[in-house]
Amino acid sequence: MTVNDYTAKLDQPLREIAEKLGDLIGAAMPQPGALYHGHPVWSLGPAPGKTPVAFFKAYSKYVTFGLWRG
Repeated sequence: MTVNDYTAKLDQPLREIAEKLGDLIGAAMPQPGALYHGHPVWSLGPAPGKTPVAFFKAYSKYVTFGLWRG
């Protein structure tokens, strides 16, 4: 499963939020996002979850966004 697959499965308005977050994070990161522990993660390392930088995760009523190491 890809980040796009993850996002496509979400109901509105969560899908719209996740798409915008994915575009924003993707524009700032040199490598594409990947699923790591079941949610999209953007990393600087050679593999998903290796030197992670940013993530988002959708729940039933909201989407969280986070940065590793502040």
